[in-house]
Amino acid sequence: MLRLAIALLAFASLPASAVDRLVGIETRPGVKVAYWWMERPDAVATVMLLPGGEGGIGMKDGVPTSSNFLVRSRDLFAAAGYNVAVVGKPSDRQDLDPGFRASPDHVADRRRIAEKLRKDFGKPVWLGGTSLGTISAAATAIAAD
Repeated sequence: MLRLAIALLAFASLPASAVDRLVGIETRPGVKVAYWWMERPDAVATVMLLPGGEGGIGMKDGVPTSSNFLVRSRDLFAAAGYNVAVVGKPSDRQDLDPGFRASPDHVADRRRIAEKLRKDFGKPVWLGGTSLGTISAAATAIAAD
């Protein structure tokens, strides 16, 4: 028990930027998607949180600031023992309208991120969307092999 307390104190004392960070990957030729990454020790799975509305995560001062429910709740998922990826918009889009959210390009973006997370961290990847983000989650899940 003492070891667990020491480990938790050591983890809690790390600055957020040492653990939580913005990650960007190329998902299609010439297109990048950024996501806020929160890796947690002993995570049981990784959740990809897909915001609704225009699909942004609202970065300000180095942290997500969107008022979207999933963006605001990211710390709760992390505290519950999940790795968290709060996924933003691709670099070739200003917003994620409903038509684009069901498109092959959008599905390719989300699948590429899920594949990277699964490969890099060896955990199942679960999709969660709110509002228009449910279209993103459903379209990606339907296209899964």
